[in-house]
Amino acid sequence: MAAGALGTASATSGLRFDSGRISLDLLATAHPDERLDSVARLRIWCAVEGLVPADPAATAPGTGVPAPVPAARLPCAPAPDPRAPAPDPQTAAPDPRAPSPGARAPARPAAEPCATVLPAADPLWLAAFRELRTHIGDLVRGELDGRPAPGALEYVNMLAREAPPAPRAVRGGDGRLVRALHADPGCAALLALLARDTVDLLTDPAARDRLRRCEGDNCPLIYLDTSRGRRRRWCSSEVCGNRERVARHRRRAAVPRA
Repeated sequence: MAAGALGTASATSGLRFDSGRISLDLLATAHPDERLDSVARLRIWCAVEGLVPADPAATAPGTGVPAPVPAARLPCAPAPDPRAPAPDPQTAAPDPRAPSPGARAPARPAAEPCATVLPAADPLWLAAFRELRTHIGDLVRGELDGRPAPGALEYVNMLAREAPPAPRAVRGGDGRLVRALHADPGCAALLALLARDTVDLLTDPAARDRLRRCEGDNCPLIYLDTSRGRRRRWCSSEVCGNRERVARHRRRAAVPRA
């Protein structure tokens, strides 16, 4: 395996991007334990999640898809956070597809992370993302249970009032229009993006009808079921689904033969 691939696997290990919404992906960072355990991991999560725009001056070779912003060109802050880890030269940039905010395909392949995105991020950002995650979880689970969560609702609505990163269209390296940002993506703007996605998710009847809890043992994850026939049972067929199949096989094997 190439060094770059090794760096990617290490940087994104344990992070999940397959719930179908960015707000639900944020919930997944708390299971099975804390995944946003450092500012560096928060930066990587934001990059792979697509909260950081694509580089309008370059396209991925042979694809015509905009390439992600190199660390040195990110419009975040005049100087990197001195507490952040040194950038790893072996890591590459995040998911080049840079989707529009909100709804996405239910799964995305692993992307090359950029460990130095959002250099303005600091421990206060980390605490703010975790706090919003708690309120989103209370609100979404409360809606599924028919149990209002007024405190969580007020908090999410408060953050949703802030302006999210303002998009603009610019010419990419191949001449096509690609998505970029007008200004630096500050913490409040990114939180607003997540809060607004939560509002959109829970106020859209069609989306709410597709919200599902994972049927895996002790798995609290919630996802958007976009499968044909709405038959998806697990947050991930490869994770919880595989565990269930293994457990079922072991139960069958334990039954004494007649």
